[in-house]
Amino acid sequence: MSAAGWLVQEARLRPLVGPGQVTWQQVAAVAFGRYRYRVEEREAADFLAAALIAQGHSIGHLPAVPD
Repeated sequence: MSAAGWLVQEARLRPLVGPGQVTWQQVAAVAFGRYRYRVEEREAADFLAAALIAQGHSIGHLPAVPD
């Protein structure tokens, strides 16, 4: 969750990127790079959605993750 929150916060500071451009792949990469924690696709997508909502952003743009 920390990785997702950090990515969304950083994206807010970059006018050409924006929080809506953060992907679950980026969340997974940062989680592994910073914390040595492997995150599955669905889990990373959930963390990203939670971070976006927590910081007041919409999640309507996120693609559905298959079961």
